[in-house]
This record gives sequence, C-alpha cells and structure tokens, in this order.
Amino acid sequence: AVSGGRRALILAAETYTCPALQGLVNVDNDANNLKQTLQRLGWVADVERNGSLEDVKRSIEGFAASVAGSGDACLLAFIGHGVEVGGNIFLVPSDAVLSGSRVEERDWARFLRFADVQAVFATHRGGAPLDSEATVFLLDCCRSGLSVDAQAPGALIEPGRTKVPNSIVIFSTSSGDTAGDG
Repeated sequence: AVSGGRRALILAAETYTCPALQGLVNVDNDANNLKQTLQRLGWVADVERNGSLEDVKRSIEGFAASVAGSGDACLLAFIGHGVEVGGNIFLVPSDAVLSGSRVEERDWARFLRFADVQAVFATHRGGAPLDSEATVFLLDCCRSGLSVDAQAPGALIEPGRTKVPNSIVIFSTSSGDTAGDG
C-alpha cells in the first residue's frame, strides 16, 4: 500500500436472525452513503454486510493487519445494533441471539465488545509514531435501547477501554441514548 493513503471498512448489520433485533431499516443506506462520501474524499472504502460474530471478528482482524505499518489513515465503522453497559460498548452482529426480548447473561457471548476491537488495532498499530497512521472508529449504533436483564459478566466489562495511539472514536449518540435510524 502507498504510504499516506486512506482506507475504510464499513461493517453494516441490518438483517438480524433474531426477531427481537429486527427492524433496522436504514443501515444499508447509511453504509452506502458513508462509503460514497468517503470515496469522494479520496478514501478507499469497502462495505461488508450482515456478518456473523466470527465474520466480523475476522474482517476486523484482517483490516487491522492490512493497515499495520502502511502509513495509511484508517476508519472502521460499525452500523447496526449496539448496547452500552458499565461504560463498555458492545456491537451486535447479525447472528446475535437474545434469549427473549431482553439481553440476558448467556446472550453476551454473541456480542462483540468494542474494547476488544480496539485491542486488535492496538496490537497492529500500537507502535505508530504520533504523527502517522490515524485510526478513526465510527459507531453508528445505540448505546441503549436493548433491555438488559443481566449485567455483562465481570470479565467482559472490567478492562473498559484499550488505548490505540492516534485514534478517535466518533459516536452517533450520547451515552445511554438510542441512535436515530435514518
């Protein structure tokens, strides 16, 4: 890759297998609009849609590895359901299953903790000098809205956040709020 480029991966989760998570109708439009806007600004942008938890993890790992040491700025966007518990944000992939209409303790294993996403980038880009390799995380997902019966198990929420040098996190909504779908 040419040093100084701009690359983006947009993960869009609109079609959920779990009935309690269905109903997002503008995710694909939002993903397409973001991709087109980034391309107009000179970014190389890819969209991956409706990935399972394993697909999303694999895509994030592959993207982080592909930009490691490249000198490229990168943007990782997630558009879909999310939930915040104890200051930790969890991304909800398309194959997530809720035991009922609420998030219960056994459901957390099907969510992706955002701090774990950051850890992947910290591993691949952690040695970047302060004037290169900007990393942008854009989260277009609710930080509430899913009813939570059980707190996330302590092992999931204890570490909190992972520092990624030269990074910024952009949220579509404030802590404890829902994001507009449209």
